[in-house]
Amino acid sequence: MRYAAAGHGLVVPDRGGVRNTRLREFIRRRDRRALAVKSLRDTPERFLATVQIAMTTIGTTAAAIGGAQLEHDLEPMFASIGLGRGASLAAVIVLVTFLELVIGELVPKSLALRYSDRYSFFVARPLVALSQLMRPLVFGDRTTFTEARLSRDELQQLVEEAAKTGSVDPRASEIASRALGFGEVTVAEVMVPRTRVVALRRGAAPEEVQRVILEQGHSRMPVYDGSIDNIVGYVVARDVLALAWERGLVVLEDILRPPHQVPESTRALDLLREMQRRRTQMALVIDDHGGLSGLVTTEDLIEELVGDLLRDPRALDAPQLVELGAKLLRTFGRDVAR
Repeated sequence: MRYAAAGHGLVVPDRGGVRNTRLREFIRRRDRRALAVKSLRDTPERFLATVQIAMTTIGTTAAAIGGAQLEHDLEPMFASIGLGRGASLAAVIVLVTFLELVIGELVPKSLALRYSDRYSFFVARPLVALSQLMRPLVFGDRTTFTEARLSRDELQQLVEEAAKTGSVDPRASEIASRALGFGEVTVAEVMVPRTRVVALRRGAAPEEVQRVILEQGHSRMPVYDGSIDNIVGYVVARDVLALAWERGLVVLEDILRPPHQVPESTRALDLLREMQRRRTQMALVIDDHGGLSGLVTTEDLIEELVGDLLRDPRALDAPQLVELGAKLLRTFGRDVAR
């Protein structure tokens, strides 16, 4: 019984075994039982081969010895009602098979699924010792169990089922679903297209710079030299406003930040990691001919994961920066920076 349930309580935590988080907690306490469970999970090929050999040996031995004795005991009873030795043999086969399946397989596996933590810790250390003893028998086994890992589609289905049953909040389910597919999204799918890009001329007058920033309400704006395909960098609105506040004059060259360029085929996840590493908030998306295809901000990437950050429809038409007077602006903390 112990061996039949071992695989369910040890190797497959997502199917009733002790959870990895709980296992790590016991390992931090240097619990020897938890260390034994981890050792078995780290080498599932050798462990499961040991379990299978033990189950086969015990089952065969029990059937041979117990079956022979049981047939010997039942033969007189069947003979008394006029049935021969064949009837007692058939009855023994049916009975032994039933006991093997129910008591030897189904019951212990059910107990292991229901009491996985206690069962895993109970059998782990004896199984480690047994696997060491049987190492010569399983030497050379190259069976792998990587195929048992869940695919992205299977994980997606689990998330959806959890949301339907109420185990997971629908909003959390939506974010998890987006995260599962985020690795396949390219920047071309999330970028602001070229036709919607608002940029500043490199030699724009201070009044023009302030006017465009106030009208558009974006917190970051690219700067081009000659044409929109020649982006030389970008400026942050707060830098422009701080410069205007201190000097009363805006020179874009003083606050220009270098652009980061990526091709359209770049994965959104890779770009997010790169932007985190570079500590930049905007990237230019370049097409196959070297021209500007669009731009991507950190907010675009985050929204792909969590959904639209701007929930208030009234804020879509309202200006994000409102000039109230000389050197006085009003903005809103809920506004999305672009």
